[in-house]
Amino acid sequence: MPFSGEDKASSVTSTMEDRPLLLKLSVNPTPHGTMIVIPRYLSLDPHRDLDWKLIGRLHRCRGAGKQGPKLSAGRMQKMEEARKAKRLWAEARRKGKKGEARYEYVRKRMGRDERANSGWLKRLLNFD
Repeated sequence: MPFSGEDKASSVTSTMEDRPLLLKLSVNPTPHGTMIVIPRYLSLDPHRDLDWKLIGRLHRCRGAGKQGPKLSAGRMQKMEEARKAKRLWAEARRKGKKGEARYEYVRKRMGRDERANSGWLKRLLNFD
């Protein structure tokens, strides 16, 4: 790709000379983790310059996850609980319940303590 003010032919010849190429910030998954390379010339603002959500997804994508008997018993139980919570949440919605009434409907049928805050339900509804 030619730099501003250069034509293609001069750009190609300049890469064949001993001119260094421009380094860019890169994120690479490796077998042991995720490698982030930040060129020395770059003034990095990590909140603005990096998409941490995308980097996190890249970091977590490590092939097939465990299934069946290899999956921990606690995780299988949590998956069942999440399915039940999602089913009850949808059921409460069909009955026209909203807000606190919907939360109470799900909480009672899940057998949770009345003093529990809604954080447990939010985590179950977002559980994959």
